[in-house]
Amino acid sequence: MRKIVRIGSRIIYPERRVGVYCEIEFVDGKLSITGVEGPMTNGNCIGSSGQIEMGLGDGSDITPAPGWTDESIRKFLEIWRAWHLNDMRAGCIHQRTAWKPSEEFILVTWRLTSDAILQQRNVKNEVDGLVREHGRVQQLAPWTHMMYKAPFQITLPEGVQPDNAELYREHNRETKTAGWMRPEEHPKGILGKPCPECGYKYGTTWLKEDVPQDVIDWLFALPDADHQPAWV
Repeated sequence: MRKIVRIGSRIIYPERRVGVYCEIEFVDGKLSITGVEGPMTNGNCIGSSGQIEMGLGDGSDITPAPGWTDESIRKFLEIWRAWHLNDMRAGCIHQRTAWKPSEEFILVTWRLTSDAILQQRNVKNEVDGLVREHGRVQQLAPWTHMMYKAPFQITLPEGVQPDNAELYREHNRETKTAGWMRPEEHPKGILGKPCPECGYKYGTTWLKEDVPQDVIDWLFALPDADHQPAWV
């Protein structure tokens, strides 16, 4: 099943009102919804295209098309976010209910300072010289052992400093969601984390969740687009 709708219009820079069109497809149990703002005959568009629901918020700035209301626009956006690509779920139903894959966290990458790199190089040269001379090193002093083993780069959650922090400088900050972080990267990371109920490890494959029939019925009962778009 395939359907083209125009949910309404909104103002796009620079102060231009354009139609918001969406294509709804439901094939072999898979739901796909895409949209375009102000499609043009040359294949371009005035606003955004694709997964435009991310920029539509709650739809409050959309003037409803005939047959639409503020409430139906909000419901449509909620269904879009909940059921688009229902065959590509990273988590099981328990994980999606109890966990927060989209919660954002900051990871900080630390690297050895220039002085620490020089110290480490001198320590490694010294240890390697002892190995060449004696065949092995019986025991390293604590400081020497620490410098020899100090990793060049460490990534930690924001607010956590590396051991021997004086040897490191902050190199980079990155915002990641819980669904894209492993537990060893961040305590809230869930990538690869097993579900306590069914054992499925989050993100290890794509799972399919059936779209409720009442959702499909509601979508395909929506009014067809009142204007034919150049493309969608």
